[in-house]
Amino acid sequence: MKIALLTPTYCAFSGIDRVVELDAEEYINKGHDVTIFTLKGGLKPKRAKVVEWGLPKSPFIERLYRLFFFLHRKKIKICAEQLKEYDRVIAYFY
Repeated sequence: MKIALLTPTYCAFSGIDRVVELDAEEYINKGHDVTIFTLKGGLKPKRAKVVEWGLPKSPFIERLYRLFFFLHRKKIKICAEQLKEYDRVIAYFY
């Protein structure tokens, strides 16, 4: 089964990202194909694929972008198209 794990960040400083990493390993050990989708990442998992959708470089603009991401229709359409091929999508939030 193809599984997509969605997390806002995938960095070493975030606790929820550690949960994503552990869950990814668990699913991979069960024989599933796992991809982690994130807006901003820094971790490189051993056996899972990571797709970064990207964020603006400015910290202030980044906060605004996260707050109003739901209004960015073009980006949402691109993300939704990428997620269509997955059997299960699991979203993690802070």
